[in-house]
Amino acid sequence: MDNVTSVKPVRVLFYEHNTDGTVGGSHYCLLEICRAVDRSRIDPVVVFAQDNSLLDAFRATGVPILLMPPSRVVRLGSGSGVLRPLLRALQSVANAFRTLVVDSLRWAWCLRRNRIDVLHLNNSCGGDHEVVLGALLCRVPVVAHQRGYPQGVGARERWFARHLRAIVAISTSVLEDLARLRLTAEKVVLIHDGIDPERIVAAASATGGVRAQFGIPSDAPLVGVVGNVKAWKGQDTLVRAMPQVLRRFPDAYCLIVGSVADEPYRALMQRHVVEAGIAARVVFTGYQRHPRPSWLR
Repeated sequence: MDNVTSVKPVRVLFYEHNTDGTVGGSHYCLLEICRAVDRSRIDPVVVFAQDNSLLDAFRATGVPILLMPPSRVVRLGSGSGVLRPLLRALQSVANAFRTLVVDSLRWAWCLRRNRIDVLHLNNSCGGDHEVVLGALLCRVPVVAHQRGYPQGVGARERWFARHLRAIVAISTSVLEDLARLRLTAEKVVLIHDGIDPERIVAAASATGGVRAQFGIPSDAPLVGVVGNVKAWKGQDTLVRAMPQVLRRFPDAYCLIVGSVADEPYRALMQRHVVEAGIAARVVFTGYQRHPRPSWLR
């Protein structure tokens, strides 16, 4: 008789909160988790706050996919005179009630309905307050990935971070930033994102590519950066360095690859390249689904 007791997989809900319309590294890293996770140990469910271009790829992994758009922000108008501060106060109270009561109860219902054992925040360790509160109501433990550098961290963010079981920093730089912000350093662990080399190997032969698409000579040196165009990612550092690059490599081109999530930031960089007289050598390619080496040929 077989005395081995089967262990039920832990049901983990992965939540991606991005709502700016872009698909970035957090989406792709989560997709790799869904492809590689050991289903005998982990039973994953993925929730997105917004529809995105990778949903079919996620569904192909066999992982259940849910969409839970955030509730609408309450806006009571600006008012005038003595009414303005009153309307602002009422608006703040209404939005606090929406987030801390209505939305947290909605998340508690979602976690209970889907029999979730662990909640995994894919891209935040001090935000997603309504999600964390919903988990606390259900006594569901919460862990979080920190993939960037949180802004505007204060007492509220630190309070929510203290209620996480663990925070996963994806790099030494992120880990050090969390320590600087005093975000529960004892709970932070460093785990680099895994990469499947089979998915990034260049195709043996490629036709066209970015050079043909943007009229770049086949022998021109290329330098670039891949990522959603946002100020905190620092693409402007490369843009500002291009005049020096061109002094040494006059035939070089610069590629800024990624969706524009921060239009004023993109406009600022565009204005800089025009003023520097290098607009013809700096290309904003927009979103590219597979920016592999073969695409550059």
